[in-house]
Amino acid sequence: MTHMKNMTQNCPLISIVVATYNCGSVIRELLDSYISQTYFNKELIIIDGGSTDDTVSVIKAYDKVVTYMISEPDHGVYDAINKGMAHAKGDFLIVMGADDHFISSSVLSDVVNNISDMNTVYYGDVYRNARNDLYRGKFNKWLLACENICHQAIFYPRSVYSMNQYDLAFPVFADYVYNIRLWKSVDFRYIPVCVTCYNCSGMSGGGRSDSEKYAPVFFNEVRKHLGCFCFLLRHLYKLTK
Repeated sequence: MTHMKNMTQNCPLISIVVATYNCGSVIRELLDSYISQTYFNKELIIIDGGSTDDTVSVIKAYDKVVTYMISEPDHGVYDAINKGMAHAKGDFLIVMGADDHFISSSVLSDVVNNISDMNTVYYGDVYRNARNDLYRGKFNKWLLACENICHQAIFYPRSVYSMNQYDLAFPVFADYVYNIRLWKSVDFRYIPVCVTCYNCSGMSGGGRSDSEKYAPVFFNEVRKHLGCFCFLLRHLYKLTK
């Protein structure tokens, strides 16, 4: 397995963390898009939850480009991602789904060309394949109260991801809560780069019953970290959905 070294701000190491479970039929496209990247200083970390299909054998066929891989039971996708973060060495880290892939071979280079501060969270756009549209644009706290920034387009600096993990008390909204909790204390900067072809059934796309079950606690996170007006806006937005 390969391993790259951390370098200077001009050539930061980018960690790509992927949680997998029974995704042997779709993960090749992600792996091929990783290989195609023209940016060289990167690492690929795959945490598998004990797949029973051919996922592990597919990943092993790409052994030369996978930096770290383990297959063992876990407590869900967010637990797996936390494990991946713990193993990451990158100056920046992005979380990808097994059924997502980078939109082009120059994505990582394009992102790095926009990095000017090693402690800032950078985020771009994604193409949503199921909806055939772009999920794009700059966020503020009002918009964040209503919609999450797509994690498949976010690059977290090491100063952030090494100190903050997903809260496993949120099996549906943990990626959303992660951003809400960070918003006041960390600089988020939008870059006009389409990063990923994103499968819309991703990490926060849990079933309706699960979403409703955890909604009250999630709403409290909005109120606590974004403020009462954002909390009210979230309620109004929810009523229109």
